Order: sequence, then C-alpha cells, then structure tokens
Amino acid sequence: MVTAQEERKTFLQDLQLFNEFEEEQIENIAKRLKAHKLEKGESLFSEGDDGDNFYIIQSGLVRVWRQENQEEVDLAILETGDYFGEEALLFYRPRSASITAAEDTTLLYLDETDFQWLLEYSPDIRENLNAIAETHQKARQLRFTWLGDSEVIHLILQRHVAHFLINLVKPGLVLLPELLLVYIILNPPTPATLFFSQILSVILLFVAFLMTIWYLIDWRNDYFIVTNQRVIWIEQVLLQSASRQEAPLSTIQSVNVQTSLLGRMMDYGKVIVRTYTGSLDMENVETPKLMQGVIEELLLRVRKKGRKSKLDTIRYTIRKNLGYAVVDEEKVVAREAIPPAVDEVGLMWKIFKTRVVEEDTFTYHKHWFSLLKKSWIPVTILITIITAAVWLIWRNFTTAAYPPIFTTLMLSFLGLVYPVLSITYQILDWRNDLYRVTKDQIVDREKKPFSTETINSAPLKNVLSLKHKKEGILGILLNYGSVEINVGDASLTFDDMHNPALVQQDIFYNMEKQKLAAEESEAETERSRMMAWLKTYHELRETEENSAQS
Repeated sequence: MVTAQEERKTFLQDLQLFNEFEEEQIENIAKRLKAHKLEKGESLFSEGDDGDNFYIIQSGLVRVWRQENQEEVDLAILETGDYFGEEALLFYRPRSASITAAEDTTLLYLDETDFQWLLEYSPDIRENLNAIAETHQKARQLRFTWLGDSEVIHLILQRHVAHFLINLVKPGLVLLPELLLVYIILNPPTPATLFFSQILSVILLFVAFLMTIWYLIDWRNDYFIVTNQRVIWIEQVLLQSASRQEAPLSTIQSVNVQTSLLGRMMDYGKVIVRTYTGSLDMENVETPKLMQGVIEELLLRVRKKGRKSKLDTIRYTIRKNLGYAVVDEEKVVAREAIPPAVDEVGLMWKIFKTRVVEEDTFTYHKHWFSLLKKSWIPVTILITIITAAVWLIWRNFTTAAYPPIFTTLMLSFLGLVYPVLSITYQILDWRNDLYRVTKDQIVDREKKPFSTETINSAPLKNVLSLKHKKEGILGILLNYGSVEINVGDASLTFDDMHNPALVQQDIFYNMEKQKLAAEESEAETERSRMMAWLKTYHELRETEENSAQS
C-alpha cells in the first residue's frame, strides 16, 4: 500500500519546481509538507492577510480573486501542481489576493519556518520562486486583455540585462570621439576651435543619451510568456514595430535551450520551442531553464488530462451501463464571443467598419489607411478641382471674372469624372477584399471589381502558430499591421489589418473552442463505443447463461 509520504514524493517529482532535486532531497522536502483540505466554496485566506504558508495544490482547483470597486474580480483558476503564497513570504508583504476552493481541494503546505529552510536548502529554488512571484506582480500590472477566461499565466520573463549591456556598445562608440574633443577643449588652439568642439561634444553626448534611453525602453518592452494554453513572445521595437508570436501547447513537439559560456555564467540563453513545422526562437531569455521546465511541466499536464479524460469516459460508461449512479462532470465552457454581431450605427460607419462578428464567425476588411494609400491621388485631384471651382464661382460673383459660372460647372463636372470613378473603384476593391475566421475554417478572399476573384482557405484545426506584427511608426500609431497564420506546409497572411492583436485573439478563441468541441465529440464517441461493447458483452453472457440452463 502506498503511504501518504510516498504519494507526496511521487507528486513532487513531477513538478518543475523540484525537477533538479535528487530523490533524497525530495524525500526531505516531502517529510516537512503538511496537508490541508478545503471544501468547495471554503476560503483559505483573504487579500490583506499576513502571509504564513506556502501552498502546493495536490488535487482540486482554487479560485484567485481580488476585491475591486466592491466587486469580486477573478484573477486565475489554479489547478493540481500549481503553487501560491510565495510572494508574501519572499517579500514580507500582505496577501495580494484572496483564495477560495472552486471544488474539494487538498493542499500541501510549508509554514514560514520550513519555507525559509527550503530557500536555504536550495538557492535555485529561491531564484525560481522569485521569478514566479515577479510573474504574478507583472500579470497584475500589465493586465493582458487578450487572455482567455480560463487562461492562466504561469511565467513572464524578459530579456536578460546582458542584452541591454551589449547594446550599450553602440552609444559607447558614438562617445569615442569625446576623448579627442575633451583634449581639444582643454587645449584649444583657437577660440573658434573651442566653440565648435564644445558644440560637437554636446551633440555627441545628447545622441549617446538618446540611444541609451532607446535601448533601455526596447529592452524592457519584450516579454516571454507561458500560459496554460500557449507560449507567447511579445516583441516591441520603439517607434518601429510591435509583434506577438505564439504557439499553442497542443502543437509543441519539444523545448530546447542553447547557451553560450557567458550565458551559462549569467543565466541567460536562447529558448527554442519547436512545433510540427517550425519553431519559436526566443533570444537572450533570462533563466531559460526555468522557462523550459515550466513549458515541459504544462505539456505533461496536457497529456495527463487527456489520459484522465479517457479513463473518466470509460468509468462513466461502465457505471451507466451497469445501472450505478453517475455524477456528470462539469464541462469546460469556452468564453463568450466578444462583441455583438451588428452595431446599430450610421451608414458611413457600416461602410468603413473593419470587423464584424456573427456568433463564431469573424469577418474583417483591411484598415482604412490601406484604402487611403491607394486613393490619395484621385482624392487630391478631387479636392483640388472642387476648391478651384468654388474659388472661380466666388470670383465670378464678386468681380464678374471669366470663365462664366456655367462653363466653370461644366469643366468641373468633366474634371470630376476621373477622381470620382477612381475613388469609387478603390472603395469597391477595398470592400471586396475580406478575411474570415469561422468555427472551422480560415478564409482569405481577394476580389477585383468586375474582374477576378481569388479565395485561399485552410482548416482551423491545421493552425500551428500565430503571429501579428505592426511595422513603422504609422503602423503603431494607427494600430494596423499583418497577421501570419502557419498552417503546416503553407501560411496565410492577413495584410493591412486594423488591430491585428485582436484578430489574432479571435483566431485563437475559435481554435480553443473548436478544440473543446472536438474533445467533447471524441469523448461522446468513446462512450458510444464502450456502450456498444458492454451491450454486446452482456448479450453474449446472457446467451451463454441461457444455453447453460437449457
């Protein structure tokens, strides 16, 4: 019979937090752990309470929430294998959120004395727990709006400070001439030389200062995020571009870490997340092995959940077939579609609307700026002709100047034919191009007015990775860019999209909803198959018993 001590030891061995520990070390930690059970709806502690324990969820679910404007705001749902409570103990501060059991839950915990023993027992544990605590703080501060309702951030990392220090070489090179300028300023051959040397010295210092600030902001703008559903790389280059690449956990094949000698000394390196057809290569990641461990643990959880789901299906089917009482498990429900399908707005807004939602179908048109780029010449001509006509008519009324009003109107009418037709054509062309994300497909349609139509599509289930990018200062200010969708041996690109981050979020939403539907369908198929087997088994057994009796 497996003892509670052995069960805890086996449980700890599967956690990323202890994956570098020897068996004897894990056994020592397991001996210090105490158990605490919570019933569904029972609170463990409240926001503002003093921190006294570090908790690990052995089984069950807990709800993390805060009180904001007299309302309970959910922050996360933590599950088996997750841990919490380290922030208050590491930083000696009150609890930052409240914890309530979402179902019957068993917790393992270390009190403050044993927690301090753990930190001294392994310095690596302190580093990892610091990273997790900082993740919770950043998640509260940044509040990523593109996260799903059931999505939990497990890790947020940034580029290592070495990345910033290496980039400081460039402003350092700019300052090299300063040595010569300082010498000239101290020993000026002429007053004019002194003046120009001082001016040039100030300019070089100012340029080096701006470059340093630019690299500092650029360094702080990049995030590497791991959630319970995907791995995400957010990269922003100040005034140049902004992008978000991601790979769903279900598509990840392996996670590798590459480090240089300096990287091993300073604990940074390259994390390579490989999917079926490509990879997400994240450079200069701080504590890369921690990121690798977190991703691998989450992948293991996904596989365990799949196996548990199949076992639950078998158990449910057998109990139902034998006439035993069964309790239906609560199903995971995907979040609701974001906005209403059609807004009650004016005609002009409907014409230039770039995103329409109808249940689970998202339809997009290109950003209005792409229309402006193609039609600015006829628009300029149109404005020029109208302005000239108004001026001539005004001149005619005030000074009786030529040409007459009728001639002016006729010339203006003839001059307006080209720009009006051209603008109309560009508007039709802009409206005809559309991108669509349905519950099971991605569609890219390009259609020229009165001409050819090209439609590219791909099944939603084939999507392996997503990336959006905004380039240039106009792309950032006007919030438009492209969304790249990797579908195996090909890719689809949604160009000139308004709010590409939201488009990427819509695609991921439908992907997750389709995955949940597929899992439910597979479970239902498995139940039907099991019922058929059991029915056949009982029929054969009944036949054999009847034969034996006769």
